[in-house]
Amino acid sequence: MTKPDETTGASDVSRLSDSQEIAQLTAKLGATLDEKRPEDLRQVFAPDVQFQFGDNLVSGVGEIVKRGQMLAGKFARVHHVITNVIVDLDGDSARVRAQLVATHGYWDDRPDLHFDSGGIYRFEVTRLAEGWRISKASLQNVWTNGSWEAPPKP
Repeated sequence: MTKPDETTGASDVSRLSDSQEIAQLTAKLGATLDEKRPEDLRQVFAPDVQFQFGDNLVSGVGEIVKRGQMLAGKFARVHHVITNVIVDLDGDSARVRAQLVATHGYWDDRPDLHFDSGGIYRFEVTRLAEGWRISKASLQNVWTNGSWEAPPKP
C-alpha cells in the first residue's frame, strides 16, 4: 500500500466534497417540490436542461419551473423520497442514479386518497459558475399506484 501524497489527499477531499454537493442537489430537488417552491428549481437545473419523463421531453429550466407549478397546484401535498444516490464523478461533470418514491395527495382533508409512484432518476450534472446543476435528466417509472387524475371528491 502506498502512502498518499498531499496532492492525492487534496484530490480525494475535493472528490468527496463534490459528491456531497451533488447528493445535496439531488435531495434539494425533492425538498423544493415538497415545499411547493417551483421557482427554486432554477437552483437545481441548468438553464438548458433536458428532462425526459417517460415519453415526454421537457426542455429548459423555465419549462421545468412550469411543471413544478402545475404539480404544486394539482396536489394538496406531495412527498418525494430520493435515496440510494450513486455519484460517478468525472471532473466538472458527473452521472447520478437515484431511486424515487413519491406520494401525491389530492386533498388535505382526505389523506387516504393519493397517487404514488416509484422510479429511477438518472442525471447528468455539470459544474457551472453558480455551482452544480442538473443538465440532463430522466425519470423511469418502475411502478405506480392510483390515478394521476384526482377522483371525484367524496
